[in-house]
Amino acid sequence: MLCRCNRVAVLSLTENDIGRNKVLRLTFPAYDLGLRHFGMDAEIQRPRMANCGIQSHVRFTKSQFHFFLLTVLLPFSANAENNFQINVYLDKTSSGWATKHFDYALVAEKETCRIQWNAVEDNNGDRFLSVRKKCQLGFPMQQPLHSAILKEIDQRWGLKSFKSIDWGSLCDKPDWSWCEPIARASLQSKDFIDYYQHYPRSKLKELNGLFVELANQTNSYVAFTELFKPFGVSLKLTAVEKVFTARASDSYFPEELSGVFKGQNVKARVMYNAGMAYFSIVK
Repeated sequence: MLCRCNRVAVLSLTENDIGRNKVLRLTFPAYDLGLRHFGMDAEIQRPRMANCGIQSHVRFTKSQFHFFLLTVLLPFSANAENNFQINVYLDKTSSGWATKHFDYALVAEKETCRIQWNAVEDNNGDRFLSVRKKCQLGFPMQQPLHSAILKEIDQRWGLKSFKSIDWGSLCDKPDWSWCEPIARASLQSKDFIDYYQHYPRSKLKELNGLFVELANQTNSYVAFTELFKPFGVSLKLTAVEKVFTARASDSYFPEELSGVFKGQNVKARVMYNAGMAYFSIVK
């Protein structure tokens, strides 16, 4: 039995209440919630007086109850240890709703860092995650926000039920640590050297596949993979779009590369980032 009067439902359930095709009863302050807004065919009974004030009863099915929990009762999840909250809401501003069953945004903010994950299920039942980052912190400082969001996703839907992650740009200022190993490897890659020296007569006609290969060979995103171990899954970079190249001396981290390209032609180039990175969740 849960009883709070300030915008929180008063919930009373027993084990027998949640059997298949059972009807659940939920008691809550009548003036705070409008179930009709959520498309529920709820049966609202006459308000009565109770210890928490004027309340109403609503009856709806198990599936409706799960939807109600996701959209009304659990909009915020506090993370007291790290002093931030996770805001969860149905993302009606996202595109592609004609092919979506649901799309929930989970947002965590701390200081100058805003992290948003979207949990999406399409009309075929396939689930994937997408990430948007607006953050001036390096990935080690972002980790508590990502970890808290992943825990929330796992509690609500089960992280293993998702197939992939649209990560966005593999690296962002000010943290290039995931891209540095790829850049160093590209300086030694015969296929990449052939590409920038002889394109369009080169062996490779595009760099996306080579970038993925070098990222996986160097395990450049190991810090990201570590976040998923507590959930019994791993990650593998499977595709990228828009590979960025530059002279090694003109890259965002020339000091980290100086020992590698020293003695090479001053025009030596590197692959230093990808505009979009896609990971598969490996169970």
